[in-house]
Amino acid sequence: MQQDSRDSHLSLLIIIVLTALVYYVARLPALKLPLAYYDDGETLYHTMVILKGYIPYRDDFNHHFAGYLLPFLLTAKITGYSLNLIYQTAFWMQLLYALAIYGTARFYSTRSTSAIITLLAVTAREPWILGYYVQQELNTLYALILYFSVRFLNEQNNRSLYISAVLSGLAFCFDQRAVFYSLILLSAYYLKRPKSLSVIIKSVACWLSAPLAGLYYLVRNHILRLFLEQTIVFPFKYRSASAGILETLKSFIAANYYLITLTPLLLFLALVGLLGLTRLISKEKRPDYQLLLASLLPPLLMTLWGARDYDYYSVVWFPSMALLALFIPWAFPGLIRKNSWILNMILVLPLIFTFLNVIVALRDPSLKNYSGDGINQVVSYLRETVQPEDSLLLWGYRLEILARLEKINAYPFANQIMIHPDEQISKKERRIQHVYPKYERIFLSLLAKAPPDYVLVFNRGTNMAKYSRANNALIQLLSERYQQIYSLSKPDFTGKRCYYTLYVKSVSKTSSVN
Repeated sequence: MQQDSRDSHLSLLIIIVLTALVYYVARLPALKLPLAYYDDGETLYHTMVILKGYIPYRDDFNHHFAGYLLPFLLTAKITGYSLNLIYQTAFWMQLLYALAIYGTARFYSTRSTSAIITLLAVTAREPWILGYYVQQELNTLYALILYFSVRFLNEQNNRSLYISAVLSGLAFCFDQRAVFYSLILLSAYYLKRPKSLSVIIKSVACWLSAPLAGLYYLVRNHILRLFLEQTIVFPFKYRSASAGILETLKSFIAANYYLITLTPLLLFLALVGLLGLTRLISKEKRPDYQLLLASLLPPLLMTLWGARDYDYYSVVWFPSMALLALFIPWAFPGLIRKNSWILNMILVLPLIFTFLNVIVALRDPSLKNYSGDGINQVVSYLRETVQPEDSLLLWGYRLEILARLEKINAYPFANQIMIHPDEQISKKERRIQHVYPKYERIFLSLLAKAPPDYVLVFNRGTNMAKYSRANNALIQLLSERYQQIYSLSKPDFTGKRCYYTLYVKSVSKTSSVN
């Protein structure tokens, strides 16, 4: 076993610099498409709302646990709020992720092989990752939890177990699905089985530290009930329940199928490494080997829980896939030695393809000539037209507009998922099941009693949104009380057209929205 304590500060610095350089190069095509991933715009908006002193779940409805905003809030406190906040946060979080992967790999391999494994984890699916997913944030915490759990199994004190417990509790505050990361902590404890009751008590206390801090914030701001409704009741009773078991399984298979279509080479290396790890465990039942095998359960459960077939749901596999590749030599004993240059040459193949894809993407005429999807023109027009005291309702999933304007949405429904399901849900019956009736009533009441001064409607791919009662009520209101004053349609980098339509309230019309 390689001891990570053998790594000097210089070698860690080299890893940081190397990772930063490689990650930057891999991200070059995406940097030409600022905030092409719409969820980044939502992250920016939610962060801005908190920075302005507003309260999440009360002033800004959100079906996510707000803990995932902490890295962005931390970055904003240091560098200030700007559109670069996503890139800045992603950069240092990916470096932290790299250190955790490298530290874990060093228990089993040389510096050079561990460095390659680290780069595989950081650049997986690049340059086609066009944003910074919540799943990538979670990967950083996953890698840290796994590192300290492996370290706990290989040292004589319990400090690493307590750190892993704190990180597991923090991960749960980032995302509901990250509760599965606690399985790594439980597995590490089970495999070592410390006898002291105080270890259990301290571990539980460490795990609870972040959730209790979050609970204190919720209670102090009188938003605990709203938090539970939006992050527990809605996802479980409406969002997930609107999909049957068969549909959930289909989405699970489809989400993981992206590993085959988008990261085939890394997946192949991981599967070979998984074979090597299982063979190694059959011969040598070391606790840390068993922990690595058990650590595959959290990403498996997370992709199952998603109930959607978005490609980024499979991102949670990246740290596991990279680390599994370490065990390729044990799949072919006698053919590939553990520390051989042949192993490094095999592992570097996905990196070569990543850089080739970067070159191809940068030379793509459609990317070189891309002038944006119209958002710059829309934001400029809004800055000239909408006054600070005017209320603006954004209808459609493009929160980057509000983030650029640094303007709070007229209603707390900046993300309309609780009242207007995402476009992937196509059947009318399921869309109705997906809606949270209480929040639908809140929206309809606001629409009737406090119509905004301006309404900006955004659609992508088609200028007609799918059915929802909230959308129908808004369309009726626009036809009765508003006048269209601006519209723009431009294709985005994928060729899909983006439609922007701005309406202003007309005092000469009256409303009959119920």
